Amino acid sequence: MKYTSRKDNARDKAKTQLHWLAVQPPDACTAIKGAITLDPEFNRAVFSPGNNNIHNFTEVLSREKEQCMPHTVSIRNLRLFPHEPIVLRLDLQLIELSSKSLIEQAVADPVTIQRVVSRVNIATGCDAFRNKTCRTDMRLEAHFDKYNTQKKFVIGGGEKMKVKVSVFNTDEPAFLPILIVDVDSPLALFLPSSTMCSFPEADNTQRTSLVCQLANPINDEDTVEVELDTSQLTDSLSSVNVRMNVTAQGLEVSPHDTHQSLTLALAAEASVKLHGYSYEEELRYRLDQHGNLDSNETQSVQHSFSVVKEGSTPVRQVLLDINIPVRFQNGQTFTSIFYPTVLFMGQPVQCQLQGANFTIEDSDAETMNSVDDAPLPSSGGGDGSGQRNKRSSTLREPEKPMMGDSALDLTCSEGLVECAQLKCRLGPWPGVSSVAEIAVKLSFNFTVLAKHKSITNMGAFFQTSATASIHSLHSDLAFTGNRTAMGIISTHLQPVSQVGSTIAWWIILLAVVGGILLLALLAWGMYKAGFFRRKKLEEMKALKDEDTLDNKSGK
Repeated sequence: MKYTSRKDNARDKAKTQLHWLAVQPPDACTAIKGAITLDPEFNRAVFSPGNNNIHNFTEVLSREKEQCMPHTVSIRNLRLFPHEPIVLRLDLQLIELSSKSLIEQAVADPVTIQRVVSRVNIATGCDAFRNKTCRTDMRLEAHFDKYNTQKKFVIGGGEKMKVKVSVFNTDEPAFLPILIVDVDSPLALFLPSSTMCSFPEADNTQRTSLVCQLANPINDEDTVEVELDTSQLTDSLSSVNVRMNVTAQGLEVSPHDTHQSLTLALAAEASVKLHGYSYEEELRYRLDQHGNLDSNETQSVQHSFSVVKEGSTPVRQVLLDINIPVRFQNGQTFTSIFYPTVLFMGQPVQCQLQGANFTIEDSDAETMNSVDDAPLPSSGGGDGSGQRNKRSSTLREPEKPMMGDSALDLTCSEGLVECAQLKCRLGPWPGVSSVAEIAVKLSFNFTVLAKHKSITNMGAFFQTSATASIHSLHSDLAFTGNRTAMGIISTHLQPVSQVGSTIAWWIILLAVVGGILLLALLAWGMYKAGFFRRKKLEEMKALKDEDTLDNKSGK
């Protein structure tokens, strides 16, 4: 609201608007009392009719209803302090009703503003009111505090982003100067504490536009420091832009320098790590005495991955890509893939499988080596180390087991097999260390695998390879950290021969009889050698007889 009349005395209207919000109210309505004070310091405005600058009122407010109360105001004596704004102050408080008990009394929210202040700036014109239009020459200068073209702002780094705006005027006074600051979402603005600023009603929630009333008038210089809200910035931006424009009443002789646009480059600090393990690092399958598969076996294993995001910059999305061998080149499928279990900060995660179809879990079927009791991933949080047991390790190229040169390599890098790709999109990630857990159950059909002779002789080496990468980085964003992490999880498929279980009975009987004869022969030899004779007892008897004879001869 502004007043621009050249008359020394005039009438205007002041309007107060109250919005009352009741939370579990004891009654449908309540009463308030308030006071409106006009220009308390200089007394240049009074209510009309009457000649008082204070208006006391009492109102009964209905629930969830706005009430407007217009008042006619007389403006006078503007020449006394023509450059000082007229202040409108509204004070409110609840009325305690004697008819209600203490528990039935309405209570105001502690954070509710009980005082509202509005200001009306005055434009007096130039040359002692003879010329209504002033010739102004304003110049706007702005810069980022502590940042320049050489120093980038790290997203999530904890530093504050501030813009210092200075407005200069080198001609006649600039009345009612307004500074407008605009940014683009997700960047937002904070209200400065040293200057009267507000957000337009259409932008009250986004906070991307700010309107500030500068010193009235600007004769020389006025400065405003605006802090920007960077809490919603992510890796999707490489820079931010702040636009400023200043206007005032009068004729601007040089409008080209009343606006400015600033751009600040951004930087990101984030890293991804990949951990994993195979629950059951080795699967054993039985072979008969002829080296053939003993039965139609289907065994299962669980490959678990932990994706860890570190660094201060929030990341919108991390893509986890898992390559799983599923079939031979002739189309025979030896691996079944079940839908993965994913835990990520309580957020739903969608995974897609390319090159194969998910297998539906059969509740009635029991495999010989079920992974139903395998540990599920923990909830996303911390560094993800609590769920990794002695089988877990940071993913790296493993050493092959000692299975000979003929061991079959079931890996996606070999041309022998075809692989499926499991893709999981994880995000958004906050600006703190976080973890996502993905567990994939795999089932092997050894009937298909046994058709390869190397499987039945020397076993196989099954590997799933995974890649985790920050997928949402802006191409021009300066980045520090590990954008990609890769690794391999392996499971050893080891044959177990069953030849020992088919030994003939007569061989066992012959071994037992031979053992008994050997034991008897050993005992007879020991007897012949005098091992079982009682020499000590005979020597003791001889000594006793000698003592008896000596005693008799002595008598």
